[in-house]
Amino acid sequence: MNKRLYFASLYFAEGAPIGFIWWALPAILAERGFALADVSQLTALAALPWSIKFFAAPVVDLLSRKIGLKAPLLVAQTIMAATALAFFPAIEAAELGFLTFILILHSSFAAIQDVCIDALAVKSVPEEEMGRVNGAMQAGMLVGRSIFGGASLMLIHQLGLRATCFALSGAILFSAVALFSRKEPKETHEFNVAEYLNGLKVLLQQKQTWLLVATAFVASLSFEGLAGIASAALVKVGMPAHIRGPLYAIGVPLSMMAGALFGGKLADSFDKGRLLRYATKICALTAVITAGLMDLKVDHSILASSMILFYCTIGLLTASLYAYLMTHTNKSFPAFAFSLFMAVTNLSESSSTLVVGKLVGPWGYAASAAIPALLSLSVVILIISKSEDPKLPI
Repeated sequence: MNKRLYFASLYFAEGAPIGFIWWALPAILAERGFALADVSQLTALAALPWSIKFFAAPVVDLLSRKIGLKAPLLVAQTIMAATALAFFPAIEAAELGFLTFILILHSSFAAIQDVCIDALAVKSVPEEEMGRVNGAMQAGMLVGRSIFGGASLMLIHQLGLRATCFALSGAILFSAVALFSRKEPKETHEFNVAEYLNGLKVLLQQKQTWLLVATAFVASLSFEGLAGIASAALVKVGMPAHIRGPLYAIGVPLSMMAGALFGGKLADSFDKGRLLRYATKICALTAVITAGLMDLKVDHSILASSMILFYCTIGLLTASLYAYLMTHTNKSFPAFAFSLFMAVTNLSESSSTLVVGKLVGPWGYAASAAIPALLSLSVVILIISKSEDPKLPI
């Protein structure tokens, strides 16, 4: 199987459960009479394993030295497929405790799957292909989210919940089958816990590690503040549901996919650090402009078009950022190092969303979105100026 298609298939299995649990499931439960407080609590608990997957990374790194990455990845996907089938009886029974257990179990192994796939990409994709592969990975993830996050709500009404859960399980198994289409790079390190921990200590003492962590955090600030409140903001400015629905079901995923594929191609054609710098600027500028249009309460079609452009730049930035980080991830600790970077991007999302959400009332959308966007640009420049490592963004 082609390398880009291979990793797109694996990332499809990352996007599918996230789309179902974060986008579709809350609506399904609300339609079935679950209280909003119970739904929000359940969604938060189900999302928790993705937030703390960083702690599973050292185990994945060590296992990869003994048995490789495919074996733990296959186990994780098998359990994911089985628990996806259990969603239907758990939801039908309307038993909150059982449903919570199934969702947390599924999400835990979905998070382990994420760690394994990212580590596999770091180890097996050469630098000159990292951009295009990352673009394909983001495209696969977005297709999974779109089908099982947005389109699944329509599928449920047409085919029923049972068939939708079977489809989700089948999508995960399809990814598991794709694993056998390519060989995994052989591990050159011996399974030695003491040696691994000593190496990890050295990694955490290196200046470049923390410069990369800072880069991951501040580059994400360019868009996360507005993206985190965008759907609610569109409701507040009066955009009708018949525009918002297609926008998020079709416009947003397709525009992000286009941006990711384009950004991935650029990342392999130009200096990855320089591209990341420009992508951060473009994304920050688009975020502020889109937020400004919300303040002006422009025509809904104009605002929707700006949102599509905004999410296209998010795809561009995401692909260039991930390609850059994967290229510079220490190959001896791929699961740990890249999970550390991803944990920081999650922190960037939650913190900037919280800040912007609190400032929108007194300051308006544009000024609020500008704070993390401008901070992103200024701190990225500061990180660059303090670094003597030519591999960091210039």
